[in-house]
Amino acid sequence: MNISDFYITVSFSLLVGLCIGLVLQNMVNFLFRLIINITKKPKVLKPASFKEFFSIELRK
Repeated sequence: MNISDFYITVSFSLLVGLCIGLVLQNMVNFLFRLIINITKKPKVLKPASFKEFFSIELRK
């Protein structure tokens, strides 16, 4: 291996490592935010209204 091949190998490895590092960091952050949003409980519970789904009244 001569010096020019070594420089090409090092440059390519650094470039690939940098790209993988940036993409992997964004993917991990996205997955963590997605898991937190799915498992997060609501702060305020609102009563459900089914009037628009059912035309009959439930109480008489």
